[in-house]
Order: sequence, then C-alpha cells, then structure tokens
Amino acid sequence: MREREKTKEQLLAELTELRQRVAHLESVKADLLQAEERLSNVYRSLFCSQFE
Repeated sequence: MREREKTKEQLLAELTELRQRVAHLESVKADLLQAEERLSNVYRSLFCSQFE
C-alpha cells in the first residue's frame, strides 16, 4: 500500500513497529560488541601467555 493511502492509525502502527525493530537491533549490536570485547580479551590472554 502506498504511503499516501495509509490511514493515520496504520502509519502510527508502522512507526511503533519500526521503533521496536530499532530497539531490538540496538540491543543486538550491544550484545555483539560485548562478545567482541570478551573474545578480544581471551585472544590477548592466550597470545600474551605464549610469550611469558
């Protein structure tokens, strides 16, 4: 359906859905960044322990 044919209620529902998707993606991004940091710490720990 074209944007101009949508009702105000349909547009608001779509906006709500998109906001929820953005919030979810931001949460997933934060989780991935934390996992990346943990993996980096493990890698550094393993790599540095080889030279001690």
